[in-house]
Amino acid sequence: MSRIFHNHLELKDVVARSQVVLIVRDGQPSTRMASVPVRATGNGGRKCPPFKKVVARFEVVEQLWPKGKQWVGKTVEVDPADWHDDLHDHRSWHLDGLSQAVHRDVYRRAITLRERLGRAPPERIIFLARQDGRPELAFAVAGGVESATRRRRVERLLDHSSSANASRPTVRRIS
Repeated sequence: MSRIFHNHLELKDVVARSQVVLIVRDGQPSTRMASVPVRATGNGGRKCPPFKKVVARFEVVEQLWPKGKQWVGKTVEVDPADWHDDLHDHRSWHLDGLSQAVHRDVYRRAITLRERLGRAPPERIIFLARQDGRPELAFAVAGGVESATRRRRVERLLDHSSSANASRPTVRRIS
């Protein structure tokens, strides 16, 4: 992979892409390295090193979306956003020698004054999704984390997003 281009998203876009929104604290340990073996098939005998990804671990304090408490009190492990695309790029590079420019969506939150002064609460808001119908949770976008001090803003966006979705007409397929 030769270049990565970032498409910067706003908070409203991150909320719209999220299937699960949680208030969390770092788990113990807060991250772990996972190694994904890559099988080499039909590549002329080339070998590919395992793909490495960093999995984040959190203790769920509160659940903002969907409404309920199914995640509260649990430990969740969260994969990086778009890691399956990164795995594909890793495989293409090592097995096929392909180097390509890729575009990734990313959220860059503003650092609050409380954070700069070292007075931020330990809780954070994370934005998660199940990508491509997979069962594991991943960040909805790279950088899908926001300060818990912006909770009210996130809740307003969630309320707006859910009411907008509720007012959309349902399209039924007739076969």
